[in-house]
Amino acid sequence: MPVPDGSVVDLFVKLSRTVTVEEVDRLVRAAAQSMIRYAKSTGAAIILVGHVTKEGALAGPLRNELANQRIGTASTKTRSEVRGSGTKPWRQKGTGRARAGSRQSPVWVGGGVVFGPRPRDYGYRLPRKIKRLAIRSILSQKQQESRLKVVEDFSVESGKTRELVKVLLVRVWVQWALFFFG
Repeated sequence: MPVPDGSVVDLFVKLSRTVTVEEVDRLVRAAAQSMIRYAKSTGAAIILVGHVTKEGALAGPLRNELANQRIGTASTKTRSEVRGSGTKPWRQKGTGRARAGSRQSPVWVGGGVVFGPRPRDYGYRLPRKIKRLAIRSILSQKQQESRLKVVEDFSVESGKTRELVKVLLVRVWVQWALFFFG
C-alpha cells in the first residue's frame, strides 16, 4: 500500500535537521491531516501506534461499564406501603404515653423506612470523545504488547456464530475478539 504525502515517514525525513518546537507541532498536524484525508478517500482505518494513555482514560469507561451492568432493584417500603391499619393506636390525650398517629410510622418497629432505596437505573451515557480516547488507548496498549492482530479479509460462508468461533480459534488464534467494521 503506498504511503500518502505528509505521512509519518515524510515527517521523519523533514526532521533530519534541527527544528523548533513550533515547527515540529506544525509538521505533526500536517501529517495527521494528510493521513486522515488518505483514510477518508480509501476507506482505510487509522490506528495510532504509540498513543500515550492518559491517566484516567480507562477509569471512566470502566466505571461506566460497571454502572450500566447494575440491576438497581434494591427497594424498601415507605409508611404508606407497610402493612397495617390506618387507625390511631390510642387517643391523643389522657393516657400518659407519647402521642402516636399510626403504627406504620418510621419510629415504630415494623414501620416504614424514611429515605430508603428505590428501584432505579444506574446507567449513564459516556461522552463520545472519552469512548474514542479509551479505544485508542486500549488498541495502542495492545499493539505495544504485540497482542493486536488485524485481519483484513475475513468471511464466514455459513453466517453461523459457531463457524465464526471455529475460524477465530483456528485461523486467528484468539479466544476474545473485538470487531471494527468500516
